[in-house]
Amino acid sequence: TALSTGGVPAPGMAASPGSPLSALGTTLAPRYYYIAHGHIVQVSSTYGTLPTVDLTAAIGAPLAGPNSPLTSLTLNGADPLVYYIDSSNHVEEISYWDGGFHWRDLTATSGGQPASTGSPMTSLVLNSTKERVYYVDVSSHIRELAGSGPGGAWSSTDVSGGNPVASPGSGLTSYVLNGNSFRIYYEDNYDHIREIAWAGGWSSTLLAALFSPFG
Repeated sequence: TALSTGGVPAPGMAASPGSPLSALGTTLAPRYYYIAHGHIVQVSSTYGTLPTVDLTAAIGAPLAGPNSPLTSLTLNGADPLVYYIDSSNHVEEISYWDGGFHWRDLTATSGGQPASTGSPMTSLVLNSTKERVYYVDVSSHIRELAGSGPGGAWSSTDVSGGNPVASPGSGLTSYVLNGNSFRIYYEDNYDHIREIAWAGGWSSTLLAALFSPFG
């Protein structure tokens, strides 16, 4: 874990070709994120200005690995967090709370499996205070990293159950219902769209089969 009370200005940092993008809103200002040669860059829209911060340089966080995804969320309406995958296929978190930037290796902290090469990632917030991050692990299972608020403990759970594994190149998306129930979607290795749902317990549903027009 590392801490900084500020950031390193990085005006004019060009995004890497094909960089992912992520954005969030806070009570202070919107935040936008992209990757520049492995560096996680934050742009804030504050009172008409666009200050840019190289977050990895600011706090000594690991660089993003090749083809890393990005996802982000806000806790309590005010604390921004961004997630990416490093060159060891570990999920990393950079967060801002208690007046400073922090980073943590969530794979190591939670005891979870590393991500598969090229894994997608999605995230959501439960009741505005609890982080959830999802990715495809090295076994091609859908893996949940569950947080308990700024600086809190993390745990890791394989949420695939008895479902087929994720297809290579599967996407991953999610959303929250009523603050504490949520849904996750992926493509399995039979080219079917699967829903994994939490509503006090886990369930799954086969939503759609994808048929090729070429047979």
